[in-house]
Amino acid sequence: MGTCDDDVRFDGIIQFTFQAEGGLRVSNHPDDPGGVTKGGIADLRDGVRDGRVDADGDGISEADVAGLTIEQIKAIYRRDYWERYHCGDLPTPLGEAYFDFVVNAGPTNAGRVLQGLLKTMFKKDLVVDGVVGPMTRAAIDQTFRDEDGSLDTNGLEAFTWAYLIARTGYYTGLRAVKGTFQAFWDGWLNRVARLRDHLEL
Repeated sequence: MGTCDDDVRFDGIIQFTFQAEGGLRVSNHPDDPGGVTKGGIADLRDGVRDGRVDADGDGISEADVAGLTIEQIKAIYRRDYWERYHCGDLPTPLGEAYFDFVVNAGPTNAGRVLQGLLKTMFKKDLVVDGVVGPMTRAAIDQTFRDEDGSLDTNGLEAFTWAYLIARTGYYTGLRAVKGTFQAFWDGWLNRVARLRDHLEL
C-alpha cells in the first residue's frame, strides 16, 4: 500500500491515463501489436496471445481481457506500472508525466527520454539505459531540491513541460521509422497536449 499522498497522486493521474487509453472500450486495432486491448491493458503484455492477462499479480493469466473491470485495470496499473517503475518516487508533476509515458510507450522508452533530457539540460552523468533507478532519481533530486530539501516547483514544472515536448519528439522518430504507427499519430500528440492541461503546466 502507498502513503496517503501517493494514493492521491495515483488516483489523480490514473483518471487521465485510463480515459486516454480508451476507458472500458475493447479494441483490436490491426496496427497495434498488443492485440485485444481494454483500458490500455493488452493481451500480449504477458507474451502470449490468448485473450487473457494476469489481473491479480499471481503470475497466472486468469482474466479475460475483454471482461476486465475498471477496478482490475486500475489495480494492474498501480502494481505493474506506478509501483514497479517507482513513478511515485519522482516529484509531482514529473512522476505523473513519467507514468503516463510508461503506460503508452513502455518503461525503457519513457526512461531513456527522461535520462537523455537530464543529460542534455543539466549535464548529468547518467547512462541512458531506460532504467529510472536510484541514480536517475538522485539526479532529479539534486537538480530540483535545495539544501533544505525544499522543491524548486517552478523549475520542476518547466522540466516536466520539456519532458512532454521530448515525448512528442520520440513519437516523431517512431513515426519516421515505423510507418505502421501512422494511425496513432494524431492521438498521441493530442494526448500529450491534454496531459499538459491535466498537469496544469
